Amino acid sequence: MTVSEIAFLVQRFGLALEKLHPTEVKLLLADRASMEIVVTPDQCKKQISTAKGTTVELDITAVAVELEKSASREDGVTLLENLTKQELLAVAKHISLSVDSGLNKARLIEKIVERRVGLRLRQDAFAQAMHAH
Repeated sequence: MTVSEIAFLVQRFGLALEKLHPTEVKLLLADRASMEIVVTPDQCKKQISTAKGTTVELDITAVAVELEKSASREDGVTLLENLTKQELLAVAKHISLSVDSGLNKARLIEKIVERRVGLRLRQDAFAQAMHAH
């Protein structure tokens, strides 16, 4: 498993922990409860209405996975630039990124790429620096 894969899993685990009720957290911390990880395929296809009144189906999970594989921020931008603003908003929601719907498309892409690709690249660089010492 790569450092970026571990970082991604830790991030997903952190998001799941944030959803716990404070009582559940206290029970876990007191070693009076346990957690189990269950892997379920996330078939997150969303119907998106276009400006022309038609609907398209976007596989948000596939977009998020491809974004995670991006080797650079530029690759992430290239992946997202052909999506509509509505599709980008759906991707942002899927990756738990709060964004203002008033953002323009370029800024929305920038925020999504920074959350998914930029964060991973910084974590990888930090991990490499730590291993170098």
